[in-house]
Amino acid sequence: MENTNNKALRGPICCIVMVGLLLITGCACHHPRTHEDLIRYGVTLAENGYWNEAGMQWRMVLNEDPNNVAALNNLGIAAEVLDSIDTASRFLNKAQHLRPDDKQIRKNIKSLQQRLSEKGSGAGHEEDK
Repeated sequence: MENTNNKALRGPICCIVMVGLLLITGCACHHPRTHEDLIRYGVTLAENGYWNEAGMQWRMVLNEDPNNVAALNNLGIAAEVLDSIDTASRFLNKAQHLRPDDKQIRKNIKSLQQRLSEKGSGAGHEEDK
């Protein structure tokens, strides 16, 4: 009788073990691992309009490397696109502080400032025209 019970449990236990192995090994193989990979994957997501998902990738980088300029810059852009201007400013200013001579960061800050001034003057709004 014990033998029958053991056979009956083998299927479910085997299935649980297989799922566990897939979660541990399989998932890790399909997700980017290095900071550079996460940054690139986030860019790909953003290029396809998945800004929130892209931001998650860049935040994973910042969790491990709070001074990662690429992640800060990209999060600034994402925040601007998602209309979170204060957050965009915070990320871009920190990126500029870490890399003051970076032309792309300066360009992104200028773009954000221009957007703020347009928003303040009411320019650029379709419903106002």
